[in-house]
Amino acid sequence: MNFAATIGTFDGVHLGHVSLLSELRKLSTEHNLEPMVITFSNIPRNVIKQEHTKYLTTIEEKKELLLQQEIKKIEVLNFNDEISKLKAEDFIKDYIRKLNVKLLLLGYNHRFGSDNLSFDEYSRIAKKYGIEIVRASKYGENCSSSEIRNEILGGKIEHASTLLGRNYTLQGTVVKGDSIGRTIGFPTANIEPDAEKLIPGNGVYICKCQIYNQIYDSMCNIGYRPTLAGNEFRIEVHILDFQGNLYGKKIKIEFCKYLRKEMKFRTLDELSKQISKDVLKIREK
Repeated sequence: MNFAATIGTFDGVHLGHVSLLSELRKLSTEHNLEPMVITFSNIPRNVIKQEHTKYLTTIEEKKELLLQQEIKKIEVLNFNDEISKLKAEDFIKDYIRKLNVKLLLLGYNHRFGSDNLSFDEYSRIAKKYGIEIVRASKYGENCSSSEIRNEILGGKIEHASTLLGRNYTLQGTVVKGDSIGRTIGFPTANIEPDAEKLIPGNGVYICKCQIYNQIYDSMCNIGYRPTLAGNEFRIEVHILDFQGNLYGKKIKIEFCKYLRKEMKFRTLDELSKQISKDVLKIREK
């Protein structure tokens, strides 16, 4: 089977990526080829620049989102030192060609290979190996994984969702906490997320939680719980109208709106009154 492919990190599978994938499907149909995405299990800049950029999507989430875009063939590479040092021609010869790629759609500003070639040079080299390279159309607005990360870290979750084309989500396992929320009438689930997943900036968020295929309105607090003189970072979710034991269970949090910053209250009673107001806002939304 022969393929029309595109290549990239695709972290977040945001609207810019969706536009590229739409173009890939169109070209695949026109050339009677199957669409393929060549992506990475990690973020290349973390290898090249020795950074520690967190992921918008785990590899499992990325695959699921690509499948939703009707991409059934997904080739996942581990971006390592060896790949980072490959020249463009070697990457085409040793990877692209061996995947039976006959057409390669390059993102408008995308580059690969350590020699940082121009589009015309890519095209000339690829032709030697029977591969046509097409430059993708420029996406209409500025939309990048880096910008989305910055918005999420800054608590600007609604703008991030606009760029993603969906609400940002975080999955994690429920672990034992200190049960203080239960004593003031607002029990919380303490979440332990994937270590490499990006955590939104500290604050209180209006969310939805998926539990046992049911969706519940929720409120998520991210931070250090200043009222309790906390020094341990926590992700705590109060799930409205839910009763049950979630310890050890994996739940998905969908961030809908930034509600307020973390606040230090003089007493637990004041904290409880503020949470009551927050919950009322969630119910009235």
